[in-house]
Amino acid sequence: MNTAFVSFTAGIEYELSRLEERLLAAVPLDNGTVGERIQDIVRAGGKRLRPSLTFYTGRIFNADLERTIAVAAGLEMLHTATLVHDDLVDNARERRGVPTLNAFFPPGLVILSGDMLFAQAAQLVAEADHVGVVRAFARTLNEICRGELLQAQTKHVLVPIDEYYTRIYGKTGSLFRAAAEAGAMLGEAEPDEVKAMGEYGRLLGMAFQIVDDALDFTSNAERMGKPSGHDLREGVITLPVLLYSAREGNLNGTFRRVVAGTATEEQISATVAAITASGVIDESLEIARDFARQARQSLAALPDSAARQQLIQLTYMAVYRDH
Repeated sequence: MNTAFVSFTAGIEYELSRLEERLLAAVPLDNGTVGERIQDIVRAGGKRLRPSLTFYTGRIFNADLERTIAVAAGLEMLHTATLVHDDLVDNARERRGVPTLNAFFPPGLVILSGDMLFAQAAQLVAEADHVGVVRAFARTLNEICRGELLQAQTKHVLVPIDEYYTRIYGKTGSLFRAAAEAGAMLGEAEPDEVKAMGEYGRLLGMAFQIVDDALDFTSNAERMGKPSGHDLREGVITLPVLLYSAREGNLNGTFRRVVAGTATEEQISATVAAITASGVIDESLEIARDFARQARQSLAALPDSAARQQLIQLTYMAVYRDH
């Protein structure tokens, strides 16, 4: 994790330490090796951006800490559950330097493990005893599943950009939205303030995912944990590819074969290089920065505070990063 993200989480170290305790406690070890492997995945963590959003938003609106920790843990557990299923669909063997569940277990057991994590996530969120938060959780789970289905059904397809936005909202923006909304709902926020926080989370999530999709072309395997152009190789068509297709117009047969998944490694590498050199990466990053600017505008009506400043700072960190 880079120094900017370390600085972002420094103000909520206590909350994040409690979060880790709740996450590990929620994974039962009575499943033997499966439970141990899931705990390894939880410990591998990540940036913990979603719970951090909940904690900072909760501070803005004076939310009860214990309820906030439970909900933040539930939302992060939901995120972990989606990763378990993603890794199975993609046949990924490693994530964040830790072997995935499907590196050890048959598909049926991996699916059941992911389902268990979804159930644990719901149970954690329900501990807050807040109808609005539970409804937001249910909506988000629905939106995530729809986003995953849309991605699976549009592999190797050059979809309209609006459809790409719908997909990444489901996969990423929806959970960012829920994380920001939850902290507000648990506190003393008015309905318009909850709406503003939800919009902030949505826009931030969109920006974050677009940057990820751009970095897929420019960052190296050591930083991203996968080869350059990995998404395109897997048939996942992202914003840089769509912009390249629109810019180049009548594309050649090689590009069409790469999109269709029938190209050679040499053709794939050449196409990844052409996309990277075309200028669409910078164009994608500028679109992400526009989403981030809109996210900052969503916070304009909120009273100034240290927590609000951290959320503003996060919009810059999300789009000016290298992994």
